[in-house]
Amino acid sequence: MSKKDKGAVRVAPSSTEFQDRMGLAVVAFNDSQMPANLGPENVHVYTAAGLTVPVFTYEQLAREAKKKAAWAAFAVALSGAANAYAASQPTTVNTYGSAYGNRGYATYAAQTTVYNPANAALANSINQANTNREMSQISASLEATLSSLGNSILRTTTVEPGGAFGGTVVVGKPHFGKGEAQTLRVVVSFNGEDHEFSFNVGAS
Repeated sequence: MSKKDKGAVRVAPSSTEFQDRMGLAVVAFNDSQMPANLGPENVHVYTAAGLTVPVFTYEQLAREAKKKAAWAAFAVALSGAANAYAASQPTTVNTYGSAYGNRGYATYAAQTTVYNPANAALANSINQANTNREMSQISASLEATLSSLGNSILRTTTVEPGGAFGGTVVVGKPHFGKGEAQTLRVVVSFNGEDHEFSFNVGAS
């Protein structure tokens, strides 16, 4: 924990992850006589070499989740359309046999194209049910993701005097140079004061 004149801040690795990116739990206590804002814009992350590591806002993460769900829904719809087209096509039936004629037995083969509307309707019904189920699963997954983000991700909030507030910030994957110390320096600017922390992390 970092304690200064106008407040205290604590930063620790969080169990919350998003798209395999690490999370940091940030909590601040306002020990001044004036309100102070705390949000992802107050959190700055750097590698040991001084490179900036991005910190994502709730809005950015929500857009990513929606985009991923939209692509998944598109893939399901495309697959459903292909299956529906296949089900609507006629079936080719090959017939083989033999017949006796003036020159004895001879074999023959025949090819017939058959369209069975009942089978096509059944196939389309099954395909539509599968498509609807997959769409529902995608929608449920998106809602669960957004709900989880909303309950945990740090969003800009005014911390009243004597009050505390916190949440999780998701940071980008750090890239370390050869031989560079695999550490992150985290600076939280709160109430006009900078609180610094350092964490060892694995290579990306």
